[in-house]
Amino acid sequence: MIRNYFIIAWRNLKNNLMFSVLNIIGLSIGMAACLVMWLFSLDQYSYDKHHEHADRIYRVVNKQLDGTKLSFVSVTQGVLAGELLKTFPEVEAATRVGFTTASLIINDQEPTEEKIMAVDPAYFSIFTTPFKYKPVGEVISSEGILLSEEAAARLFKGKNPMGEVVSLDNKIHLKVTGVFKEFPVQTHLYTDMIISFSWIEKTEPHANIWSSNSYYNYVLMPEEFDREAFSKKMDAHIHKFTPAAWTKIEYFLQPLRVISLEPGYVANPKGSIGSITINGFMMVSLIILLLASFNYMNMATARSIKRSREVGIRKVVGAHRGQLIGQFLMEAFILCCVGFLIGILLADFGVQFFNFYTGFHLKLSTFFTDPILLGWLIISLLVLTILSGGYPAFFLSRFIPATVLKGQRLFDSSRRFRQGLVLFQFSLTSLLIIMVIVVLKQTNFMRTYDLGFNKEQLLIFSADRNKGVGADSFKSELMKIQGVTQVCNASSLPSFRIASATNIWVTGKPQEESIKSLWLYTDHDYIPILQLKIVAGRNFNSNGNDQDKGVIINENAAAALGWTPEESIGKRISGFAFTDSLPGEIVGVIKDFHISPLRKAIMPLIIGYNMDQIGFMVKLNSPNLHETRQLVDKIAVRFTHGNFESSFMEDTLEESYGAEIVTGEMLTFFTILAVLIGCSGLYALSVYEGEQRMKELGIRKIMGATTQQLLILVSVKFIKLIAWSLVVAMPLAYFLSNFWLTKYPYRIPWSADIFVLSAVLVLVLGWLTIFVQAMKVARLNPVDTLRYE
Repeated sequence: MIRNYFIIAWRNLKNNLMFSVLNIIGLSIGMAACLVMWLFSLDQYSYDKHHEHADRIYRVVNKQLDGTKLSFVSVTQGVLAGELLKTFPEVEAATRVGFTTASLIINDQEPTEEKIMAVDPAYFSIFTTPFKYKPVGEVISSEGILLSEEAAARLFKGKNPMGEVVSLDNKIHLKVTGVFKEFPVQTHLYTDMIISFSWIEKTEPHANIWSSNSYYNYVLMPEEFDREAFSKKMDAHIHKFTPAAWTKIEYFLQPLRVISLEPGYVANPKGSIGSITINGFMMVSLIILLLASFNYMNMATARSIKRSREVGIRKVVGAHRGQLIGQFLMEAFILCCVGFLIGILLADFGVQFFNFYTGFHLKLSTFFTDPILLGWLIISLLVLTILSGGYPAFFLSRFIPATVLKGQRLFDSSRRFRQGLVLFQFSLTSLLIIMVIVVLKQTNFMRTYDLGFNKEQLLIFSADRNKGVGADSFKSELMKIQGVTQVCNASSLPSFRIASATNIWVTGKPQEESIKSLWLYTDHDYIPILQLKIVAGRNFNSNGNDQDKGVIINENAAAALGWTPEESIGKRISGFAFTDSLPGEIVGVIKDFHISPLRKAIMPLIIGYNMDQIGFMVKLNSPNLHETRQLVDKIAVRFTHGNFESSFMEDTLEESYGAEIVTGEMLTFFTILAVLIGCSGLYALSVYEGEQRMKELGIRKIMGATTQQLLILVSVKFIKLIAWSLVVAMPLAYFLSNFWLTKYPYRIPWSADIFVLSAVLVLVLGWLTIFVQAMKVARLNPVDTLRYE
């Protein structure tokens, strides 16, 4: 029987080739989109899953309330891990993790700039770290360094590195004591080199104090414990040691498995996409697959008139309704299987494109090497078959033989249902179009927004100067290049090196009245290069007299401290910086500008004077910027060590909005797919309606109706459906878009043109879809239509 079902189904699909092709294309596109997004979702939700104790590992983080602004921070004190282990018996193990960069030298080889992770010995009892060459005795010591397989092969040219000595910045000499296997891509802590945290304690003074949040702290907890209760105990204990100004900082535990799914944490070692974005794209891919399923329903019922006699004859010769349902479900199953196979091919191309465009390392083979995932794919295929073919099967199998064989017109009770499907399809399509317009407008708004400084012809880079090369002499060498007009150095550059945060308060007042502020060091050329406006006071003196004495603040800081810009001059402030360089006297107030990307609101900013920083800005005035940039790079390579790379400020700012650009382009791509599938469904319904109204239109034409009048008559019903879809979609689109926009302190205002543009696009696309079929029906010869059947 199944063989008979298959043969008949295959013949029917071949005889209705256009509908079959449209259904297969829609289903394959929907399946491909879902496969790629499911793969992406699996990749993101598998972060840090490889650790044996993944469900028992937590990171200590904190949230800080500054007025009405709530921020989450992933770094805490360098002394915290030991204190937690000593104080709380439920903490089974604790480790600090820090990152540093150093110039690594092996024998007489050229130095390379490396990012190195520093940990405590307990790290290896908390996190699973497989070794190729395991250290003898203690895993990590103050005299040893661990390398990844890739780093060992790269640095030692394939030789066994065990026992070899490497030098960091020509200051620290360490012996290679072990080689660990490559970290999985799905980890938020990634490194090629590991050293003991004891080196951080020796080289960075703020690693040993309670008034600096600069490192990551992880703890291993029991399987069953009250995380909320422990977080409260831990928070109370930490505040016994922290400054009085930190009362609004709350410490708590964050599970390891959710770190990559909760974006927005300041100083995260690796950027995260977030569960909302992941689930959002998953929903979009499911919407596309759902639209394709609805198309099948519409197209199958649109052919109901042609197949009604087939159903009648089958029932007359003894076919049961269950057999007919099986026959029609077999047709749906064949279409879904063919669509699934083509979808796999499309997904293979899609994954390669996705990886190239986003930098991920997704593999489609993941679905077929894991039996559980393969089983879910098969179940999904069966569910899709029932979802797509279930309604048409029950609808077509219910025809009464006596009615259909007499040629009597069927009463189509499913018409409203099919119109509802089209309404739903175009509501979803309209929703996606509105959201695409919002995302693209917001991205363009951010790229063109006035940041408060001049970003044109500005070259920026970060470089560690060679030993004995001062910032002044380095700047002098750069100034000798024709086309270079100004050079400054700073600890932080706009949207490039993010400024550190600290707490400041008016000198003489209690620390409890402090405000959170960004902090950076720079020289007297910083303000002129960026063309910042001084609203009160003066710039730093070029003779260096302001070093460790004078500070410049922005308008936001002055207002937060309760002063006008003019009142601020001469006032003194104190605070927690990396050293006790404050209190400082305010010598100038500058107009607010964006030192951080537009995802963050302008914060109070304190600028101190210091000419020994590693960030540089070079102002160019040259007809050939790229040639001048090459000259700058050439000089910089001579006087610095490690990896060097300069970039134009405009390019760096553009890259900082990469997430919004990628989101907009991916959403645009999925929306185009949804539009194509939705339009094919509308086309199917127009074909069905045309077949149903053949005689009516023929009579109208005989009675004098023109082609134009018939065209309007056929089209107006569908235009109403599309218009109603816009009415349904607009409120939902407003809610979802507004929810997405809330994370931006600077965002586009809602305006009527967003809805007008989307409405015009949807109406024009819908009308063009039905125009061809409507014109075809309106131009039919009345003689042919009246003898139809």
